[in-house]
Amino acid sequence: MALVKFGGGITAMSGSIAGNTFARNRYGNYVRNRTKPVNPNTHDQVKIRSAMAYLSEYWAETLTIAQRTAWNLYGTNVAMKNKLGEAIKLSGFNHFMRSNIVRAQQQLAIIAAGPVVFELPGKDETITVDVDESPQQISVDWDDGRDWCTEIGAFLHLRQGIPQNGQRYFFGGPYHNVGIVHGAAVAYTPPWLVLPHYPVASGQRQWCAFRIHRADGRVSETFYADAYTHGQKIGEVPNLIGMTEAQAIAALTAPEVQLILGNVTEENHETVPVGIIISSDPVAHTYLSAGDPVNIVVSLGPSV
Repeated sequence: MALVKFGGGITAMSGSIAGNTFARNRYGNYVRNRTKPVNPNTHDQVKIRSAMAYLSEYWAETLTIAQRTAWNLYGTNVAMKNKLGEAIKLSGFNHFMRSNIVRAQQQLAIIAAGPVVFELPGKDETITVDVDESPQQISVDWDDGRDWCTEIGAFLHLRQGIPQNGQRYFFGGPYHNVGIVHGAAVAYTPPWLVLPHYPVASGQRQWCAFRIHRADGRVSETFYADAYTHGQKIGEVPNLIGMTEAQAIAALTAPEVQLILGNVTEENHETVPVGIIISSDPVAHTYLSAGDPVNIVVSLGPSV
C-alpha cells in the first residue's frame, strides 16, 4: 500500500502501487520497481506471521470488551507520524498488535490491558552504536537515566539493517530483529554488546533501528543510529567489556592486535555477572604499541 499526499497535484508518495515503489531520499522523490522476496517462507517470516495470527486471535477471543475498549480509547488519544510526516491515529487493534508483536516473538507476557497514559514513550536521541568487524559485534550505548531503564517489564528493542556500502547516505530498510535489553530495578550499565544478525565488514555503513517498550504496553516511535564498521588494527585495544578474562587474553594476543593482558582488578557490580569484564584501561579503540599491556576490571557480582 502507498501513502499519497494531494495538494495542487500530488506532492508526495510513499509505498507501493502496481509494482512500483515510491519513496524519498536526500535528493528528492523517486520511484523504483517493487521487489519481492525470493522465498517468502523463511523461518523469520513464518515466525512473524505466526505471531500476528496468534495476537489477532488473542484480540478477538481472549481480551474482554472492556480491554478492547481501553485499547481503542488509547488509539483515539495518541497521535503518531506516518511515512509522510503527517499526524495519524491508529486503531486500538493496531496499537495492541504494535505493542505485543515483539513480546510474542520474545515469548514475553502479552499486555492485555490498554495503556492509561495517553502518550508515546520519547525517543532516545542520544543512542549510539559501534560496529566491530573483529569480533563480529554491535555495541549500543544509551542514556541510562531514562525511565524505562529502571522499569521491570520495559525494554529496548534493536533491529539491524542490511549492511550497506560506506558511500551510502540513507537506508530505508529492511531491518531484522536482533534482540532486546531489559529494564531492571538497578539500571543495566551500557554498552550492550550483541552479535549482529547480518555479518559486518570493515568500511560498511550500518544502520540500526530502535524502539522503547514500556511495561504498560506503550511503544515509542522508531529512532535510528548508524556507524561505519571498523576492523581491528595492530595495537588497537579491542572492546573487552562483556568478555571473560580468557576471552580478553585471546582478543588481546590475536595476531591482528598483538597486545597483552596487564593488571586484573576485581570489584562488585550490581548488574554485570561474576567473572565478566566491566572496564578496561586504556579504553577500547585506543592505539598502543605492540606488546603493551591493557588492564581490566572484572565483576565480583552484586555486593552482599
